[in-house]
Amino acid sequence: MAIGVDIDYHGHPKSSFEDLIRKYTGVYLCLDDVLQDKKHYIEVYQDLLDILKYAFEVKEVRERPIHFILHHGDDPKKQKYTLELRHFLSNMIFWYAFMECDCYEAIQPCHIHDFRGASLEQNVEFIDNMILPAIEDVDFPTKSRIVEEITHHMTAISQAFAPLFGLGISVYSIIQADKRNPRIGELMHEKLDPTMQPTEIEAELNKRTQELIDLIVEDPDNDLKPLFKSGNALSTGQFKEIAIMIGLKSDINGSTVPYLIKQNILVDGLNSPSAIFLDGMSGRKALIMSKTKMGEPGAFSKKATTAATLVQLRRDYKRCNTQKPITYLIRDAKFLKMLDKRYYYDENGNLKMLDYRKDTDLIGHRIMFRSPCTCASRDGICACCYGGLFELNHDLYSAGAYGAIKITEPLGQHVLSSKHLQMTHSDPIEMSEDFSKLFELYSNDITIRPDADSDEDLYLKLGEVHAEESEDSTEYYCTSFDVVNMAGMRVFHVQENSGAKMYLTPDLLVAYKRAKDKPIALDSFDDESSVLFNVEVKNKELTRPIKNINSLLNTKYKMGCTTIDEVCQMMAEQQLEAGINYNFVHFEMLIRALIRKGTNVYEEPDFGPNGDPEDYTILRLNDALFKSPSPTISLSYGYLKRQLLSPEFYEKRQPSHLDPLFVTNLAHVLPPDD
Repeated sequence: MAIGVDIDYHGHPKSSFEDLIRKYTGVYLCLDDVLQDKKHYIEVYQDLLDILKYAFEVKEVRERPIHFILHHGDDPKKQKYTLELRHFLSNMIFWYAFMECDCYEAIQPCHIHDFRGASLEQNVEFIDNMILPAIEDVDFPTKSRIVEEITHHMTAISQAFAPLFGLGISVYSIIQADKRNPRIGELMHEKLDPTMQPTEIEAELNKRTQELIDLIVEDPDNDLKPLFKSGNALSTGQFKEIAIMIGLKSDINGSTVPYLIKQNILVDGLNSPSAIFLDGMSGRKALIMSKTKMGEPGAFSKKATTAATLVQLRRDYKRCNTQKPITYLIRDAKFLKMLDKRYYYDENGNLKMLDYRKDTDLIGHRIMFRSPCTCASRDGICACCYGGLFELNHDLYSAGAYGAIKITEPLGQHVLSSKHLQMTHSDPIEMSEDFSKLFELYSNDITIRPDADSDEDLYLKLGEVHAEESEDSTEYYCTSFDVVNMAGMRVFHVQENSGAKMYLTPDLLVAYKRAKDKPIALDSFDDESSVLFNVEVKNKELTRPIKNINSLLNTKYKMGCTTIDEVCQMMAEQQLEAGINYNFVHFEMLIRALIRKGTNVYEEPDFGPNGDPEDYTILRLNDALFKSPSPTISLSYGYLKRQLLSPEFYEKRQPSHLDPLFVTNLAHVLPPDD
């Protein structure tokens, strides 16, 4: 039975406060005794919990020292440890793993976690890097139960003491924090340089928001501190709008509106008509997205999970003889971390397991990795191609379905978040090389440089001008223009590197219409500060990752990728852009479900020494379901008439996880067994 059901977090203590304090005064606890069985563990845990129930608000009680040694035979004078009562109790939550596995003798000083200032992320890393490796010989169901138990107690103890914290948000608490550290007030009132690009504005606001959060966490006493330290109780994006600056919003088409809402909600509020309009437009967009986009993540996840369920791990086979590793360009440290514990080939062709903490010299290089995408094992993915997570996940029915869920679930959360948080993530405006010779960028406006000097008269020759109609106006734009001399010879060419539209301002539009497709003299703009173009600012919306990943996995174009290496590299970059911080092996399991023989799409390719490593094709996700070698999986995709009329359908023989759903129970029609 789980420990969680035996711990009373909310009931009245069974012993008096004086008796409990006396019991743990002047003694050394030994972890061998505390963790020897569930009875002793529960007794000590409940006693310390009850002490905190009595007087958690009293500093001397919650910080009361608990002295202990690790093992019998340790010298209390030399090998004694001391933790505050609250921190000892918190460590007991982690030490539950050693008690449950009956390996308490393995506890070392490194298994004592310092909770002072520890964040949720640090607590999770401690479990991953210290607790789970210490019990690596335990089977997967037991590990899963231990993690579930630890998570339960971390949540339960937080909920039990939250009323004593008096958790809330008060302006008075923020004012007092500002008095202790004036920098807090500066961040909440400080304005921005209006010449900055939208992407620079976003970066600066994010930087200020993080600085304010860090100052609040470091402050000795305020209402927001425990909410931020808990990890995800407050949205960083929403807090930015409340305390720093509302910032930029996007229009209905997804482009960033280059008008900065300079106010924040706490200090200024929405105090101008333009700010109210932009915020209202953002709210309308959220309603439209709720109606049109909320179903996409679920449908995509269902398709991906169904297709990847057939991709399973081979439990009896450690290393295949694949002849086709895949190559990654490791762009940065975060990219490297997502390849942790994966097997790769070094410059000498030796196979090694990657350790992201040590192998930082791989950053910036193209490295060949063993991958589920090209595993040559016939009956499942081998341990070598799957990497170091094999031991953790090998008991799963389908590591392919697990990987599909790990990748698609955060995409759904992005879309859900877009309903109530309309932040912008703008692409930078990057003009072609010669742009700065004559022009400059003011936010997203192109103007003539005041110090520009030329020995000859120069003219603008616009590229093809397009009209873009909206409900109440028509805008004109081009994607490039030339600077030419009097003879019409090109001096240099100008465009935005990502192909952003350059909208003609009213002054330039008038000059363009008068010129009738002839070059426009630059000196016709008397005021050198005149704006010639407003550059479109493309916005990476919260729904953009699922659009890109769907484009990569479920279109023939595949974002321009043609090989397995290119698809994996692009998928890795899209995953990181979406903020999905899971090992790349999970999406590789999904991509594996899309790879078939080029000569027969109903068969898997042979990447072994006797096969043709180039005889493969990467299907769309829809096609992978429709052309599945399992008839029940292809039927689950739909288009029944088309499938039932296809001769290929009746040649499918491969079983699937859906087969039991179609097995008829004949027990009621069979005669009884004599």
